[in-house]
Amino acid sequence: MVVVEGPPGIGKTELLGALAASATTAGFEVLSARGGELEQSFAFGVVRQLFEALVAGLPASERRALFSGATALARPLLDPSAEPKVVSGSADPFPLLHGLYWLAANLAERRPLALVVDDAHWADHPSLRWLHYLARRLEGVPALVALAARSTIPEAPLEPIEAIKAEGSCALLRPTPLSEQASGTLLGQVFGSDPGPKLVHEAHRATQGNPFLLTELGRSLAADGVVPGDDAAVRVKRATPQTVGRSALARLARLPSAARRLARATALLGEDGELRHAAVLAGLGESEALAAADRLTAAGFLAGPPRSSASLTP
Repeated sequence: MVVVEGPPGIGKTELLGALAASATTAGFEVLSARGGELEQSFAFGVVRQLFEALVAGLPASERRALFSGATALARPLLDPSAEPKVVSGSADPFPLLHGLYWLAANLAERRPLALVVDDAHWADHPSLRWLHYLARRLEGVPALVALAARSTIPEAPLEPIEAIKAEGSCALLRPTPLSEQASGTLLGQVFGSDPGPKLVHEAHRATQGNPFLLTELGRSLAADGVVPGDDAAVRVKRATPQTVGRSALARLARLPSAARRLARATALLGEDGELRHAAVLAGLGESEALAAADRLTAAGFLAGPPRSSASLTP
């Protein structure tokens, strides 16, 4: 069991993609799913993503054999030829969880199995509950389960993910920001040529080594026809990649009103603005501003200690 945890843009999805590719090369059956913010109310939605296509593609005889024994408990959820099952939150979940466990175990016996779930912080609760159930019973099963989840408020912590991380067999990976040298290598891949050291320095400083922000910054500069020499360093502050803006606004919209107001005020004041000034501009009291600043820092919008400054990260 592996959980890859970190803030937005740190490279969790890339790591899962590399893991899935390696597992495929090693002969694993790789089944993937991705949590969706607007799909959290769909019970067992992530489980369906993992297994439905595989089950539907099996010949009828193989499908019947797969759903024999305890696995039959999961058949109504996944087998298109079975009587549809309405999943109720009030129903006893154990039979379904148990059947899904045996489905994964039986598949793993046929061929080593890798279950890869991205954006697990947006997965539906029943699927996360089953992944925890599975995590506690993986010993002796030739299977790998890998999740990627954000470590920042408001997406985390989620109780099932925290429970999975607490399992002794779970490996927790926390990718760190890129070094300045690694940032230069990534920018070189984006531009197709080696960037100047001043550009690398400014881009690394502006993005704090976040791979997503760095990539989008490079793409924005390249789209504007910027030559990646040292003279381009002055363009870094003026560059505002649209994808970064849309992503940031979407995440900001999920925060409380006080945090959004403080973010707007801070943006108006700029990098050197102080929290007390931003609080006045946002119409917030001291304690409310401190709480909002802490929330913005945890969500990755404020850099540095929130109680002394209110500088927005890119």
